[in-house]
Amino acid sequence: MNCGSIIKNLSYKVKCYDLQSRKCGNVVINGIMLLPFYLCTQDGASTSCIVYSTDNGKTYHRTSGIPKTDDIKWSGENKIVALSGTLWRVFFRNDTLHICYADYHADTQIWDTPVIIPEILVHSDCNFSAILFGDKILVSYCAGEGPLALNRLNGTLYEFEIRDDSRKSLAIIRQTQFASCAFSYSDLAQINDSTVAVLWDTCGDGYEIFEKLNIAQ
Repeated sequence: MNCGSIIKNLSYKVKCYDLQSRKCGNVVINGIMLLPFYLCTQDGASTSCIVYSTDNGKTYHRTSGIPKTDDIKWSGENKIVALSGTLWRVFFRNDTLHICYADYHADTQIWDTPVIIPEILVHSDCNFSAILFGDKILVSYCAGEGPLALNRLNGTLYEFEIRDDSRKSLAIIRQTQFASCAFSYSDLAQINDSTVAVLWDTCGDGYEIFEKLNIAQ
C-alpha cells in the first residue's frame, strides 16, 4: 500500500497543516494498520507521527507528533517497528547525525522521550529502513563519510539486540557496510531466518540496487 494513496481520505479525517509520507512502510499488528507520516507545520518544521486504523481502513486516527528535545529539533520521514500491540517504536529522519527513535504507547497515547544512539554516526538527514527481525531490529542507513557523516554514501546495516529492560533499549551487535556507492531511501525485507533483502536508490542517477545480506545468528 502506498501511503500517498490514502492522503485524500485522511485530509478531512485527520486535522493537520500538511501531512506527508514520501515512502511506504505500513505495519499491521493485532489487526491495527500503522502508517508512517510526518506533519509539516506552519513554521516550516516537521514532526513524525503515526496514522493508524483499527477498522480495516474505514477510519483513521493520527497520534501527536514526536516531541522535540534540546538535541532533536525536528523529525521527519520514519519507519515503525511494532514491538507489541500497544508499543510502537518509530525510527525517524533527524538533524543529530545519529540514529534516533521514540516509543509510542498506544494504550496511554503518550510518547516517551526520543532516544539518540550516540555511538553510531550516520547521515541522519536521509530516509532509511528499519524492521523487526526475530529478536533483533535491523536498520539500513547511509553512514556518510568523515567526522560529519557527509553525503549519502556507504550503505550500512546496523543490527541491534532488544534488551530485556523496562525501556526495551537497544544494544548494537554489529554494523556491516555493504555498499560504498551513493546510497539513500532504502527498504529492508526479511526473506527467511538468516537473510534480509535490501533495495536502495543511488541518489537520483536513475538506478536502484537490490542485494541479499546474510544475518549471523
